[in-house]
Amino acid sequence: MLYDENYFVFGFTAMGIQLLIIAFMLIYNLRKKRRRRRAWAVKTGQDDNTEASIPTIAMITPIIPTALAIFFGWQAIPAFIVGSVFGLAVCGKLPSFGQAARTISRTFYDGVVDVASLLGFLFVLPMFNKISGVAAPFFEAILGGIMPKSTLVLCIIFALVAPFGLFRGPLTIFGAGAATVGVLNAIGSFTTPFLFTLMYVPTITMNLSVCPTQSWNLWALNYSKVSVKEFMKTGVIWAWIINIINTVLLYLLFG
Repeated sequence: MLYDENYFVFGFTAMGIQLLIIAFMLIYNLRKKRRRRRAWAVKTGQDDNTEASIPTIAMITPIIPTALAIFFGWQAIPAFIVGSVFGLAVCGKLPSFGQAARTISRTFYDGVVDVASLLGFLFVLPMFNKISGVAAPFFEAILGGIMPKSTLVLCIIFALVAPFGLFRGPLTIFGAGAATVGVLNAIGSFTTPFLFTLMYVPTITMNLSVCPTQSWNLWALNYSKVSVKEFMKTGVIWAWIINIINTVLLYLLFG
């Protein structure tokens, strides 16, 4: 029961810390007056500064698939199709059935082109994860004798090398982190709640939040025409700060 309470406290506190740091990041990056381009801005032949008129109701489009999945038990694909059709309809992109079919087909085609590199990576990732699991016993034999057995030392190491959570690295549970968990679990000195939270801090702060191998990040980059290099330069340091603070928090609760 104590661990359940600690999970609750840790989860909401860590979320609050991340939201607060992100707010500071936005204030810092937007402090200079510069010309900014909105993601939904489009150019016209008459005035390059004219923005497309988007109805307010269209802003709920991203909520529709989630609501259908959570409250009505819909599968992901039909829920996303309904949300997509709704967004196109309220924006006036579906004037006729024929044009609607062409618009949806072109959207799917353009979407695949935008994330082609990510799809290639995801095809290879299951093989990489499988190999990581097979190689875990070898890592245990090689690293088991030199890995720290102190929770404090391990937290310090994880805080310092947090960028290894990028690109599905050894600090990402959805990547090579499977081998890392195997090594740490084999040592037998750490509790499951400690290892669970220790692995998920860099997984969430470094990989899910700022790694271009995540589809939502790559979609945003392709749509806003921001380079991966610029995205990494403006995001990684802030994610690293969040990771350090949340690692301190997990040590206080689970260490």
